[in-house]
Amino acid sequence: MHPALRLGFVLVFGLWTQFAHDAFAQKWAADMFSEREHDFGTVAKNSDATYEFQFKNLYQEEVVIRSIRSSCGCITPSYTKQRIGSLETGAIVAKFNTDKFVGHRSATVTVTFEKPFFAEVQLKASGLIRGDVVLEPGKLDFGSATSFGDTRKTMLVDYRGSLSNWQIVDVTSTFPHVRVSLKETQRHRGRVIYSLNVRLLPEAAAGLHQADLMLITNDPNNREIPISVSANILEPIQVSPAQFDLGNVEPGQTITKHILVRSSEQCQISSATADSPAIVPTASAEAKNMHKIPIVFTAGPKTGPISATVTIKTSQGATQTVAVHANVIADE
Repeated sequence: MHPALRLGFVLVFGLWTQFAHDAFAQKWAADMFSEREHDFGTVAKNSDATYEFQFKNLYQEEVVIRSIRSSCGCITPSYTKQRIGSLETGAIVAKFNTDKFVGHRSATVTVTFEKPFFAEVQLKASGLIRGDVVLEPGKLDFGSATSFGDTRKTMLVDYRGSLSNWQIVDVTSTFPHVRVSLKETQRHRGRVIYSLNVRLLPEAAAGLHQADLMLITNDPNNREIPISVSANILEPIQVSPAQFDLGNVEPGQTITKHILVRSSEQCQISSATADSPAIVPTASAEAKNMHKIPIVFTAGPKTGPISATVTIKTSQGATQTVAVHANVIADE
């Protein structure tokens, strides 16, 4: 083969293999993401608008993020964790900076991975930030709350547009355990202000809740205003430990253990019962936030394992259970 032709073949082959390597290097990272584009839609100024691009490490090796950057200041990116083990999940969080920008905005978020191989994945986020509607605060965050007490949050919806008869005509929610009331507090010179009062209902199940309220307006061009709602509903009472093992005990032996009952509201332990006569818990009539409840176990004459449940009830109606285990052994 002519030397010049041989050189040309080597160059072409080298470029092709490099291209194939680069394509694979990008594909392995992109394959981890279930989606790489998100449209925030139309949101109010100062509203809380964030989105998580979820991804899963599909490989045996650990995945490590080197850096993330955004092409526009309208999006601030972050990650939930930098190192993601095999089959673990992570997320790239895109925060839409509605407090600083208005109008149509879009950004490309570039995620750079350094392990197991170098790769870059581009995520796209866009949306329309209204300048005529301002929310204060930007979201309804109930934080950590229990089902007891009157848990409420208030938000001001401030319209500064050109529609003289602008109104909020309805409110819908993806979270059924809230009650919403609206009150118009101002209508003057093109400015309309509503006070939005949201109450968390006691039926809300324990756990982390993320939902949206949707304000429906009479504006034919922008009928909907989404509002982010979050709450971490705690169990009414927390019992520690939730179970305990008394280990090996001899017939007739008595052991006393204590459990702690915590509540965000002061309460009485109205009853403490067990489904085994060998276990005697003690109620507490004193109203306080933390109770130390003695559990007395007396082993009977029969040997073998014993399992029982202690049920704690408070004066607020909350109930929790504790599992108790023991093993009665023969007296040598």
